[in-house]
Amino acid sequence: MNFRLTIFNILTFSLLIVLFFSSCNSTKHLSENQYLLRKNSIYINTNNRFLKKSDLLDQLQSYIIQKPNSYFPSIGFGISFPIKLYLYNLKYKKYTIDSNSLFIKNKIVEKPVIYDSSLKNKSKSNIAKYLYNNGYFYANVSDSTIFINKKAYIHYNIETGKKYQINQFAFDIDDTSIAKIIANNVNTFPIQPNKEFSMSLLDEQRSFVTNLLRNNGYFFFTNSNISFLLDTLQIDIKAKKRENLLFKSLNINTNDKNNPINISLKIRNNDDPRSYTTYSIGDIKVYMDFESNADFTDTSLYHLEYEKIHFYYHDYYVNKNVIHKHLFLDKGTFFKQDNYDQTINKLNDLGIFKYIRIFIDADTSINNRNLNCTIVLSPTQKYDLSFNVELSNATTYSLGSALNFNIKNRNVLKGANLLSANLTGGYEYSYNNNLSPNFLEKFYLLSRNISGNINFILPKFILPFPIKGATKSNQPTTTLTVGSSLQDRINYFKLINTVFSINYNWHETEKKQWNVVPAFMNFVSLPYTSDSFKNRLASNSFLEKSYQEAFIEGERINFIYSNQIRNKKTDLFYLKIGIEEAGGLVSGLNKIGILNKNLQYAQYVKFDLEAIKYINYKQSMWAFRTLIGVGMPYGNSSTLPYIKQYFVGGPYSLRGWRARQLGPGAYVSNDSSNVQFIDRTGDIKLECNAEYRYNILQLFGGTIKMNGAIFTDAGNIWMSKSSDKPNTQFLFSQAFNNLAISSGTGIRLDFAGFVILRFDAAFPIKQASANSENTWQIKNIDLFNPTWRANNLIFNFAIGYPF
Repeated sequence: MNFRLTIFNILTFSLLIVLFFSSCNSTKHLSENQYLLRKNSIYINTNNRFLKKSDLLDQLQSYIIQKPNSYFPSIGFGISFPIKLYLYNLKYKKYTIDSNSLFIKNKIVEKPVIYDSSLKNKSKSNIAKYLYNNGYFYANVSDSTIFINKKAYIHYNIETGKKYQINQFAFDIDDTSIAKIIANNVNTFPIQPNKEFSMSLLDEQRSFVTNLLRNNGYFFFTNSNISFLLDTLQIDIKAKKRENLLFKSLNINTNDKNNPINISLKIRNNDDPRSYTTYSIGDIKVYMDFESNADFTDTSLYHLEYEKIHFYYHDYYVNKNVIHKHLFLDKGTFFKQDNYDQTINKLNDLGIFKYIRIFIDADTSINNRNLNCTIVLSPTQKYDLSFNVELSNATTYSLGSALNFNIKNRNVLKGANLLSANLTGGYEYSYNNNLSPNFLEKFYLLSRNISGNINFILPKFILPFPIKGATKSNQPTTTLTVGSSLQDRINYFKLINTVFSINYNWHETEKKQWNVVPAFMNFVSLPYTSDSFKNRLASNSFLEKSYQEAFIEGERINFIYSNQIRNKKTDLFYLKIGIEEAGGLVSGLNKIGILNKNLQYAQYVKFDLEAIKYINYKQSMWAFRTLIGVGMPYGNSSTLPYIKQYFVGGPYSLRGWRARQLGPGAYVSNDSSNVQFIDRTGDIKLECNAEYRYNILQLFGGTIKMNGAIFTDAGNIWMSKSSDKPNTQFLFSQAFNNLAISSGTGIRLDFAGFVILRFDAAFPIKQASANSENTWQIKNIDLFNPTWRANNLIFNFAIGYPF
């Protein structure tokens, strides 16, 4: 046998030795009658073939009180390592004396978890209660404990029995008006026949009914007015016989059917007649610039009445009409809980109040059942000045530094209009590992940038005509933007881009949002180009046309769907679809002689799609993203303008390549100069990302969280038409061959949710190619080879998640 001793073999063998002896060391400080809790196991036995055991196991694990020490994930041979317990035992005497050590508090080290039979019994009771509350009324939970080498292994054995299913849902209501409301909405109730029963479903039904009645004027109706009667025995015998005959005719085993349960919803007023009384909105008072409770009795406050609303103020801080448009409580209408909530949310969205309160005083006299509303608004600071220094990283550069100055006026013209002005200047550096052995000298100046822009956001539509169906519930806003930026690409060119746009944004529903830009304009000019860059353009017709000075006028519409509803935890699906057109209007005006016929303008149509899906687990999540971009020049344009073209690579894209170091298609450049990044653009983009994110540890009471990720990125860019560069045009027959794929892993430091620092390392596993030969690189991966690492491993530092 020929055994070759390598560094990898030595490290692996040493690690196995350390793990073995340290794991034996985990129980050395235990007394004679103490046992280290090593593992909790749950075994489920059920006849329910539709039960997802893995989901139930995840739920039941959370009800076990005593958890074993955390073990490092298995690295092979069935070995796992209690690293935190091992670190604790290294300084056992110190930690036993100082039990408040920061290392213990922040869970960097862990005390040994000593088996406690009383906690085992409580866990068993918790599991039984959970099963009962989820419809397993006759589940049996037993346990056993095995002691091996001073370690305790607990086994929980569960016989689930049949899970109950809702058979009938009836009502017991002693008020005819409420009974009618219930009957009219029964089809929208959470509880429905044939649905699996759980106690949480009853809570959901109770909240639903309470909110329904409060939206119909029953202000004093609460959850305490609702109770449920559960009946698992009184099932109609004849119906049961008919059911059995049907199952037999279909060859279905009736033993597989969940047990039926009848539910009766009972509503009573609990000796409080107000619960069965509807109330309307009475007088509405608004304190526009509330200072203290003394304002309620201060007769010197200014007062005016507008649209049946009484406004009180020290200073006329905001126009009364603005507040009126964001109130959903109207005098004389029935009280609705949704209108109450929406009033608070919409006033808060204006961004000009520190806090908002609504006090309701019920007038319970016999002939006047009104709710008088007092709305208290405390203004926030009108102006906001900020000046900061930024370090950043993006897809177009490795390291950036900038000075940023921003000023905001949150209440221009007393209309809750936001005016913000921003001025930014900075430098961008790129990274080249081959420049120097000195780390700092590997960075070189890529560009200088300075930009300024002004945004004016109004909480309404500014249009010469009304929009049918648009209401204040849609949260309409109008944004006017004007700005200019100078990009100085060192030794190549200076590009000035001046922009103007008008933007309308509104919410169709809570999940659907529209963004319409009826007009945007870009003025792109190149006041300077170096001789080397001019030669570059002269040798590449595509590049030359991309960098022409141009006027871009167009329109854009975006539709956004997101199911991340406020205050509800759910798996997130995000979809954004955008369509952009430029040059159509200018072409029409040019043809009828209104514009100068020598005007250089761009004509193109672009379609963009971004879809993101997050699947959440208890300690981890999956994140998937798909990006599709298609740009088609037409008319007098043969290429997209440079600022509208696509590129890939970098920390927010395909992380196995630097920004603009991939594509288009299977194109391979023989140019080793730094200017080659300019060529790496295209008209079509396809990108797919998959990332598994998991928790590692928390420090300082959860203030800092360390998380990990394993990811794979795939995609490329292409030309929409053939060009003088070979293998760059998109062809369906070559699409898979042209795809580039990279994979890697990363660490993320989350500082209390404010800043997330991300470190990723990735390498190509498939190169883009014009054919199917020699594209996969998996067999060439050699992480322990320094030459391979230097040529293939890409390190990315970034702020925030990639998506």
